[in-house]
Amino acid sequence: MEFSLHELIWAIINFLVFLGLMSFLFYKPVLKMLDDRKNAIEGGLARAEAAQREADDLRRQYQAQIGQARTEAQDIVATANRAAQSAKEQITNEAREEAERLIQRAQESIRVEKEQAIAALRQEVASLAVMAAGKVLEKTLTMEEHGELARRFVQEAGEVQ
Repeated sequence: MEFSLHELIWAIINFLVFLGLMSFLFYKPVLKMLDDRKNAIEGGLARAEAAQREADDLRRQYQAQIGQARTEAQDIVATANRAAQSAKEQITNEAREEAERLIQRAQESIRVEKEQAIAALRQEVASLAVMAAGKVLEKTLTMEEHGELARRFVQEAGEVQ
């Protein structure tokens, strides 16, 4: 195989024409397509970074809102506990006051009944004393004498107490 200069020059010219055609037909469109793809990828990355920053901001906002909600919930629980404690104390105080009023009424009722019982007992004792005195004296007393004797006995019995 021999190489001739003429064939070598035609081969170089063919190669350069082929290279020019390839460059014009394929290289520039391929480079443009690659640049477009590169720009699309960079834009997608920029949008992804922006979306990531926005997601981080939203996450921080949500965490702040959750923290605030927890604080508010704790405040509500504390307020409810204070209200319950206050209601408990109020109910306890009202029950204690009612019990004291009932005790006072019962003591007053006992005192009145005791005085009535003592008065009835005095009357009964006076009547028995008058009857006993009448039997001892063996005479019948008149109603006026009987009343006078009973009054004196009650007075003397009341002074002894």
